Amino acid sequence: MLEASFVRRFGAEKLSFLQIRIIGHLYIYEGCSQRDLGKALNLDAMVVSRQVDRLVELDLVERRMSETDRRSRRLYLTKRAVALRDELYQKSMDVMAQALKGASDEDIQCFKRVLLGFVDNLEKDQFDYEMENDPR
Repeated sequence: MLEASFVRRFGAEKLSFLQIRIIGHLYIYEGCSQRDLGKALNLDAMVVSRQVDRLVELDLVERRMSETDRRSRRLYLTKRAVALRDELYQKSMDVMAQALKGASDEDIQCFKRVLLGFVDNLEKDQFDYEMENDPR
């Protein structure tokens, strides 16, 4: 439902929820590689490639050759994407305000603590799994 709410608000820009996430990541980590983007958002390389292709077509992202590694391309926002930043941010905040409507500050803080606990537990589980399955 959260995703559908985002898509409704971003319909004019013809952006999917995943594309919004990618652009949001690039606002913070502009110049990252597609590999780094995929790792950060937990996405398959093919998914990242297709979505970045679409964002390039929409004139929101451009690929540039890395200055240090000719085999690597880096992702940068276009002027059009930079111009949309405030609007995208405001619409994102509107979605979150709608989702949290009626929740007290205490409820929100509790919700954050529970989510952070989920993340900590799952990161520990992943670490334990990797340690148990390390071939060394």
